[in-house]
Amino acid sequence: MRKVFTVERALELARKLYKNERNPLVKGYYLKFGVTMKEMIGNGLINELDNYDEVKNKIYDEMEK
Repeated sequence: MRKVFTVERALELARKLYKNERNPLVKGYYLKFGVTMKEMIGNGLINELDNYDEVKNKIYDEMEK
């Protein structure tokens, strides 16, 4: 059985990468990525258990706004 990479795991990874990043531009990207995912979860646009590969384009589109 294949493990699914969920939005929840993507959010945890973004937090970990943000915490360990030294470059302020990259750190800002991780912050925006995580904040966008949290807002989308809060607004019901995505779910924490969604397959990340299925919703990643929605997340990136929302980040560009």
